Amino acid sequence: MTPSSSYCYAVQDIAKHFSQYLQSRSSEGVLLADARAHSQNIRMAQSVFTQKWRTAGDPYPFMREIPLFAHSDNHAGLQIADLLASTLVFPMAAAAYCCTVPGAVHSSARYEEVRARFGSQVRALQYRYRDETGRWRGGLVVSDPVGLRSGSALFGA
Repeated sequence: MTPSSSYCYAVQDIAKHFSQYLQSRSSEGVLLADARAHSQNIRMAQSVFTQKWRTAGDPYPFMREIPLFAHSDNHAGLQIADLLASTLVFPMAAAAYCCTVPGAVHSSARYEEVRARFGSQVRALQYRYRDETGRWRGGLVVSDPVGLRSGSALFGA
């Protein structure tokens, strides 16, 4: 999977979970994404567009539009998302999945402090639901092909 296709898949997955969230709230919405290069925005938007308007049915029925793009320096919501990702989620992920390598660039005892202090609060903010097979979906998703650790390690003990 190329980085471009990985990003498209991730956005499609976020759109699916967001649509599920909207359905649970009997609501409609739009997905606002931080803009990247114009060609990357087009490729990602097209990946959602082709799914939304496919003949097999709309996997995002409560999203009223394909993802919209904006620059985070102009939108408070995107700035808040960036702040949460860089000050909470990144340090928690580094503490959970990167600290096993001595001297690793993303290894810091302070990251474990962030995870211990805020892990349960971040866990509680997630929207999680069971899909048609009974499997938990949504929330922060972790892929750890090296250590094979579960996503729950992100939040600490």
